[in-house]
Amino acid sequence: IARFENEAQLVARLEYPYIVPLYDFWRDPDGAYLVMRWMRGGSLKETLSNGPWTLADTAQLINQIAAGIHINHFYHPVCSSTCCSHIEHGLYFTYQF
Repeated sequence: IARFENEAQLVARLEYPYIVPLYDFWRDPDGAYLVMRWMRGGSLKETLSNGPWTLADTAQLINQIAAGIHINHFYHPVCSSTCCSHIEHGLYFTYQF
């Protein structure tokens, strides 16, 4: 639980276009909770199910994911996990936690 709080505090300080912002977090006897931006655009899995991507779209995705991971590792060198599954207005956001 202490690790959850430490990582949540670190993630909450990250501000970057391709990292989903963490607004709040808390714990109670039933579990731990994160409050993050609602991503309206759908998931990466849904987008991929619509058919093949162009080379340009694929390169954009890789560039945005790499940029988000780079910023995370610059400020927080130990990353527990990365989930690149949320899309909003053509931008691919990375959860860093």
